[in-house]
Amino acid sequence: MRRHEAELQHVVPVQIGDGQSPYAHTPDYRTVAELALARGLAQKYYLEARTDELTNIGNRRAFNEDLQDALEGVTETTNIAVLYLDVDGLKRVNDADGHDEGDRLLKMVASSFRSGHDRQEDTWYRLGGDEVVAIFQNVRSRGGQTVETVARGMANRLENRMNAEIGEEDRWFDLHAGVSIGVAVNEPGDIVDTLLARAEADMETNKGARRKYLEERGIVFGDSRAIVGDPLLDARRTRKQWADSAIIDDYGTVVE
Repeated sequence: MRRHEAELQHVVPVQIGDGQSPYAHTPDYRTVAELALARGLAQKYYLEARTDELTNIGNRRAFNEDLQDALEGVTETTNIAVLYLDVDGLKRVNDADGHDEGDRLLKMVASSFRSGHDRQEDTWYRLGGDEVVAIFQNVRSRGGQTVETVARGMANRLENRMNAEIGEEDRWFDLHAGVSIGVAVNEPGDIVDTLLARAEADMETNKGARRKYLEERGIVFGDSRAIVGDPLLDARRTRKQWADSAIIDDYGTVVE
């Protein structure tokens, strides 16, 4: 007799009839199958409750739970970082081309992270709308760089690559779609809300810098396209170079 079959005889509860023990000496394979189905459904519903339906990445509930676990696991030699990403121009895409196209942009952003990020321990979530976040695990100082510098370098390289990929879509480029990313590293006493708030504030700072950088080059943000002069060709050429740049982010700041 196989080991798992012997174990099932003693472990799997089955109802035989009134007045009889719920543990049978002979396995009731119908009950075994029902229990397996129940466990499978429970796992399915658990995953669905933690997954964003549109992008198939984690949702806000999963983020809150996972970040809480990560904060509880922080030690003196390990750090975590939260990346906060905002999809610039999503409203313009939705208004101009419909919500299906906006959904495609969001899916592309989620897919870009999964396909181009080589740190398997990091996880990605959609909080809702155009707000997407990531938890970077075990961020360490290296080469004389602080943890904050290392985390910001990863964030900026990710921002560059995503903007380059979005820029390959002419229509998205013409609507000034892109991403702005902020980052925050855990500090003593942090809870989920405080760490997330610092990452969001950093994203807003970077978004403002990106807006200023592009507006200085004649690209004016708004609900409709407004171009001063004709910088589009030069801007597109610059954008295509972003994917190869590991030291300059998309609004001109040098990454140390």
